[in-house]
Amino acid sequence: MNNYKKEYKTDMDKFNDLKTVKYPGGSFYNSTFMCSYEDLVEILGKPGKASSDNKCQYTWSRSFEYDHETIKFEVYDWKEYNIDLKVQPLVRWHIGGKNRRQTETVRSIINNILCRTY
Repeated sequence: MNNYKKEYKTDMDKFNDLKTVKYPGGSFYNSTFMCSYEDLVEILGKPGKASSDNKCQYTWSRSFEYDHETIKFEVYDWKEYNIDLKVQPLVRWHIGGKNRRQTETVRSIINNILCRTY
């Protein structure tokens, strides 16, 4: 896969200071996108641990500054039981966040990066 951080600088700049955070808490799901596990690791870095209830194999809890506010979000698979997500060409990923505007911002940035690779 392409090196997103070098080739797609415009959108990746929005994630330039992406920070790993503890689960933001109070977040709720309201957005999805599809891509491979490999692509998501390229964009967001290594995932955190699986959820304690085993409903998620991989989670990314991140934050970044955007338009003078801190956006905290979590990307995760949801109930993809008995599937090795690392070898699937496409996986449905969920985005949780504080509100719809923030999760749609995250989805838009990720989709813009992904669209440039296909």
